[in-house]
Amino acid sequence: APEAFASPVAAGQPNLELEAEMAAAEPQLPCPHCGRTFREKVLQRHVGTCQKVNRERKVFNALEHALPAEAIKLHKQAERQEKKEKAKQKQPDAIQPAEQAPAWKMKSEAFRNAIKDARIVTKCMKEGKPLPPARPTAPELDDRTPCPHCGRRFGTTQAERHIPICPKGRGKGGGKGA
Repeated sequence: APEAFASPVAAGQPNLELEAEMAAAEPQLPCPHCGRTFREKVLQRHVGTCQKVNRERKVFNALEHALPAEAIKLHKQAERQEKKEKAKQKQPDAIQPAEQAPAWKMKSEAFRNAIKDARIVTKCMKEGKPLPPARPTAPELDDRTPCPHCGRRFGTTQAERHIPICPKGRGKGGGKGA
């Protein structure tokens, strides 16, 4: 049991109190790079790290990296020219008449108008009023193919089927074009 109470120094462990007293008695020297003070042993380790971290850096000169005045003027002129070209391109588009709207937009408007007309017709039928006159579809929006014999309009595949048999089936003269 006497071995259990042995001193830490005897067991190979440093005595921290003794080491602290020795460190306080040791003179402290300043670092030549950062000015902080260290014990002599620690200073030797610190100097190598301090040189890497606190080395003198080249002073950044913003004027060297700035664009020359001539380049700035050329850049501004190019920007102005681009703005002028964009303004010229936008002017013809802004003056476009309503008829030159995209085809999808015109078809969408025609479809909405047809729905409104259908609502008016159903309302008139419920109330027993006379039906309003039907508005024809604008010819530029109607992409159907007219039959040369009867004048009816069909989609492209339906027209391909109908047109060859129309004169045969309607030979009694009941069509518009006959």
